[in-house]
Amino acid sequence: MANRLFDYHMQQIALALKDSQFDRIDLNSKVDESNAFDFVIQVWSENGVRVYQSREHRLLPNQAVMGYSTAMMDNGEWIIYAIHTHNRVIQVAQLVQARRDRAIRLVLYSLWPLIPMASILLGAIW
Repeated sequence: MANRLFDYHMQQIALALKDSQFDRIDLNSKVDESNAFDFVIQVWSENGVRVYQSREHRLLPNQAVMGYSTAMMDNGEWIIYAIHTHNRVIQVAQLVQARRDRAIRLVLYSLWPLIPMASILLGAIW
């Protein structure tokens, strides 16, 4: 279920970017190389030139297949969602390990209120 939610989130990011003007973005500008973001976004022009990349140090395969795909890179396995719109290709990618970590955090966050309640109910039943 979490993977479906994460896939939907990637799709919504790509669709939200389809009307953006990436032609004016300078690829040589300073890019945030911290690990604060889970996603990497790349935008390719119709003739295969990358016009935008959200994180300089996270290179992805050139123009992945349209839709969902996976790619194994030096830094781990990636899930990539790509769409073709308005003479460009938008790719949104996320590390599989980041998805797993987030799913585990969601489970722990959901179960945390149940642990004290279960112990109280167990004590009351005993």
